[in-house]
Amino acid sequence: EQLLGFNVPEDKIIDQKHLGFFAKVNQVRKYEIHNGMQLKQNKGRILLLSHSLGLSGAPVVLCQLALFLRSEGYLVEIYAKEDRDGSELLYEMLRHEIPVSIITRMELLDVDDICTKYDMLIVNTVILHTIIQKFSGRTIPVLWWLHEDEDVYCNEHIESSDISVEENIHVYAVGSRAKSAYRKYSKGSNVDILLYGVNEVYGQRVCRHHSEKCTFALIGYGCERKGQDLVYEV
Repeated sequence: EQLLGFNVPEDKIIDQKHLGFFAKVNQVRKYEIHNGMQLKQNKGRILLLSHSLGLSGAPVVLCQLALFLRSEGYLVEIYAKEDRDGSELLYEMLRHEIPVSIITRMELLDVDDICTKYDMLIVNTVILHTIIQKFSGRTIPVLWWLHEDEDVYCNEHIESSDISVEENIHVYAVGSRAKSAYRKYSKGSNVDILLYGVNEVYGQRVCRHHSEKCTFALIGYGCERKGQDLVYEV
């Protein structure tokens, strides 16, 4: 705003709001590893879109879904938005030979190219609601998997006018709270429940001796609705 006040032309300013020439530039870094793993059959190509590959809940379960789909014979690829908080799951996906593309500006995706190359699209979280609008009404079937309560809609400044889906968009929520939030912000649009699970891990108990300290591990982001304040009080 200060630069504009000094009469600097808007197309010469480079930031998130005034990208100038770079408004049409989208950097894509694709990562692939091939170690000879074979699909038991090829059932089709599925693209998964994620706002992050960090170790928060929604990306973790999406990557679990990617591994399951691959084990069932689907060719799976992941597009993820560049995330300053980290991309730890990138390496896990590459270890299982699932190609990953890290994209600086998801809103500049080539919609026609994706509709041609893939048989199905899975979009993770309400954060990517603008991507849903780009694919709404297209021939490709889209599964939109929602994890969020109302606080995320508020934080992302999502209005009811921002959400409009056609018949090719199939909306699922991970539970009743995510379902209620979507129905509120979509003016009662239809949404079904699609639960998820994570792999059980055994044999990783950590033992510490000679300490009276009790450690609590809170998985995911801290927020009021998760009741983490009860743990803090303990």
